[in-house]
Amino acid sequence: MQTGVKGVYNRSMWPLIKDVQAQVDIGKTFVPATQGFTSLGFLVNVLLPNILTFAGVIALVGIVFAGIRFVQHAGAMEGEKAAQSQQAFTAAIIGLVIIFGAYFIIEIVSKITGFNILNPGIN
Repeated sequence: MQTGVKGVYNRSMWPLIKDVQAQVDIGKTFVPATQGFTSLGFLVNVLLPNILTFAGVIALVGIVFAGIRFVQHAGAMEGEKAAQSQQAFTAAIIGLVIIFGAYFIIEIVSKITGFNILNPGIN
């Protein structure tokens, strides 16, 4: 029986595994990978959907943690800490409303201008 090198699987132990190496040319799909960002608008079009998604995830995590903290402090009869948790929860909800508002404003501008800002069709 062959012994394998550390980090490399032993072929005799895994006879069904084939050596497959896939190469994907990301330049065909994602132009900035090969040509760079040609303008500030192009950079914004690439970053904006990711920024909105990241901000939404942060707001959702903030809502969950503030809610957990609120329940813990309210159950322990800690009024001041419960009020702080409630303020954090309110701030997270306001942040989420702002994110949704920004998304809908972007969609309205996209419909008015006829240019899809959130999915510009990079190719």
